[in-house]
Amino acid sequence: MLHFLSRVTNFFKYPKTVNRRVLKVNVTFKVYNLIEEDRVLGSNSEMEFTEEIISELKPTDNYFDIGSCIGFTAISAAINSECKVFAFEPDNELAEHLRHNIELNRASDKIQVNQWAVSDTDGTIDFFTSGANGASPSLAKTQNQSRKVTVKTYRIDSAIKQNILKIPSVIKLDIEGAELLALKGMAESLNSAKSPRVIFIESHPPFMAQFGHTVEMLQQFMMNRNYKEIYMKERGGEFHHKFMKM
Repeated sequence: MLHFLSRVTNFFKYPKTVNRRVLKVNVTFKVYNLIEEDRVLGSNSEMEFTEEIISELKPTDNYFDIGSCIGFTAISAAINSECKVFAFEPDNELAEHLRHNIELNRASDKIQVNQWAVSDTDGTIDFFTSGANGASPSLAKTQNQSRKVTVKTYRIDSAIKQNILKIPSVIKLDIEGAELLALKGMAESLNSAKSPRVIFIESHPPFMAQFGHTVEMLQQFMMNRNYKEIYMKERGGEFHHKFMKM
């Protein structure tokens, strides 16, 4: 009975519009469930990380937000900094909500949505998802996602060469354990004279293990490309990293 009442309550409660102030601006989101509402109004540590990212951005930057979900960081960054944002979200439902939220904040001219997965290969790849009302999607079955689909994938280096993307100045990576795959797919960019000056990463050690990776492997990869880790902060078993080019 309680479960039924909860479902009924949620039916009438969502979708709804929520607002949150991020640095200089109020950002508005249409959320369709409790999980999406928490992505906007939840953890202060996530807000701290988002504001740290935005503080690094300049109006002339190309900012890659890899793992955009419904767009909290991507949209907040675009409105606060006026930079060009490239948002990456392969899940159909989340990408649809991302686009709606971009329009809601009148940021369509500032944000390019790329509905494909960032990895170390070009082509197609398995993608595990429960849509917008479940665990975050990933390239591995990290949290009992309900279904497996096939999505397009690019290496960042390939997409830049094909003029799908501009050269990034700042990157954020939060892709549920597949961060090192994405980094390997942008190795040429990280080694180039125009390499990103700052890279922010949210790492998930249990999810990384699904790919045979560790946080130490990620840190060594970045060190080998002349990036210095400025800080690493723990958040509920996850870690927020900031790397700067030396």
